[in-house]
Amino acid sequence: MRPVSADRPSCVRQLGVRQSGGGTTRVAAMSVNLRIELDVRGLVSREQAEEVRSAVHEVIRDERIDNEVTLSLREHDGEHMVLGRTGHYPVIISGVRHWEPEFKRGLEVAVREVAPEAYVRLLCVDVDLERAIEAGTI
Repeated sequence: MRPVSADRPSCVRQLGVRQSGGGTTRVAAMSVNLRIELDVRGLVSREQAEEVRSAVHEVIRDERIDNEVTLSLREHDGEHMVLGRTGHYPVIISGVRHWEPEFKRGLEVAVREVAPEAYVRLLCVDVDLERAIEAGTI
């Protein structure tokens, strides 16, 4: 695994450990099953979209979710975008309250390095809560 940039935070999700400033802090956290959707829009060319996909892949690889989140390129009406989605199974995240904003910040920093004008949208949905709401048990 390549070293994490000082500008890009990283959470080791399976262990509930947060790394910051060279130190490691144990975080008491519950695991949550998440469906992840991410979109990067405002890309001007296929080449730029490929560079952004590579940068986003580094972030998801650093977070050890690259086997669960699939990235693709899409072009619609001349706008290029990078899409990321979890597959049939959710990603299990410990300490999601801390992990999600740090993950989004890491994505934004990585994308900004390649495409400063791009917009990153991240949606993380607790699939168990979503099912409970749909079933009317909450």
